[in-house]
Amino acid sequence: MYLKDKAKLLTDLLKDRGAEDGSAVMTLSEMNEVYYEAGKISLMRTVYSESAVVEYIRDKKSGRVSVNQTNEKDLEEAVEKAYSMSLESEPDEFRRSADHSEVKTITSGPMKMDEDKMYERLDEFMEAAAKDYPLLRFDSTSVTHNKMRIIYRNLKGAEITEEKANYSFGAMFTAVDGENSSSFNYFDILSDNLDKPLMEMDDVRRNLEGSSNQTVLIPLEGDGGDDVIIAPSEVRGFLLGAIMTFAGSNAVMTETGKWRDKKGEKVTSDLLTAELNPVGSAGGKTLSDEGYLNKNMTVIKEGVLENLVLSDYAARRSGRERSKNHSIWNITVHPGNTSLEDMIKDVKKGILLNRFSGGMPSSSGDFAGIAKNSFYIEDGKITGAATETMVAGNMEDLFNRIESISEETVSDGNGSLPFIRTRGLKISGK
Repeated sequence: MYLKDKAKLLTDLLKDRGAEDGSAVMTLSEMNEVYYEAGKISLMRTVYSESAVVEYIRDKKSGRVSVNQTNEKDLEEAVEKAYSMSLESEPDEFRRSADHSEVKTITSGPMKMDEDKMYERLDEFMEAAAKDYPLLRFDSTSVTHNKMRIIYRNLKGAEITEEKANYSFGAMFTAVDGENSSSFNYFDILSDNLDKPLMEMDDVRRNLEGSSNQTVLIPLEGDGGDDVIIAPSEVRGFLLGAIMTFAGSNAVMTETGKWRDKKGEKVTSDLLTAELNPVGSAGGKTLSDEGYLNKNMTVIKEGVLENLVLSDYAARRSGRERSKNHSIWNITVHPGNTSLEDMIKDVKKGILLNRFSGGMPSSSGDFAGIAKNSFYIEDGKITGAATETMVAGNMEDLFNRIESISEETVSDGNGSLPFIRTRGLKISGK
């Protein structure tokens, strides 16, 4: 049975079971991977996966079920389970399927895999890495072609199909120099093509060189200053945390989000402009998980909050407008006009934060965690590799005390991000 037929079967089963509203999502994924292992490039492996999500709604009560087995019997059982769950649920007038009946197919990305190019680029990368970064040891390195087909249907007549493909390049590695070694580091980059060597993709060389220079780690003694340059990969994490904590769906529904009523007001430094751009990015999707067509949108423009980031359900429940998208991972931040080199020169005492290990901030925005794969800065120079170093602060302070934003950006397929230098954080030994 084809994917489209399975999606139709699910909505037919919902109707037969007496649903007044409901939806079905069928997803088929295909991953073809070439990987480096035990000193050689292994043959390609292919992994297929198929899943279904079905939601039954009647009398304002709903049940939602996800399954990874999708033969006809499995789908019938999923609808029955969703129906049973709805009987036990509390009425919720805001729970409903996407409010449209559009029929559309969207296709993007390299649907046809270039297997020869995948081998060529990985072999080229491993040869360059051995030559240019001899201290590095790679735990896993791969080039993958990812292809996905998603079909959304509801009982209002909507049927949206998205076919999406991309390449991903990922590596995990550490540096070893005699008895000394660095901590593990990694990256994962998405792209619509393999036109340029993997080694020349954004931020790859900086990451590899950084790990090569981290075999001697220096514990921090005393005060580490309050000046932090946040690397692009962590700019995403910090900004994601701030948006979800202050302006995201849960924060608005629970009325804990500090920015929930500040649309049109200044919430960060005017140096910051941030957008959510899933449409057109290698790692983004046009079809939202609620069955709407995403549109790119600005969240913060020159420090002013332009939009909350709300799902359809959160918007209904809070009496607000649904966001054009809530694809929080697809963040793009506009570059500044300061070079990374000059940013480092401006730091009296602080840290270049390449990776941060910490949980989501509290509702007030407070956070704390450990700096990894990072470097101390003193008197405008990088002085050594950091270890056992804590970084703590408040998300709102962090983005209001921005000193500069780099002119350099890193594009990883999910968005384009610069380095951000900020003050007011506490850097201390463990």
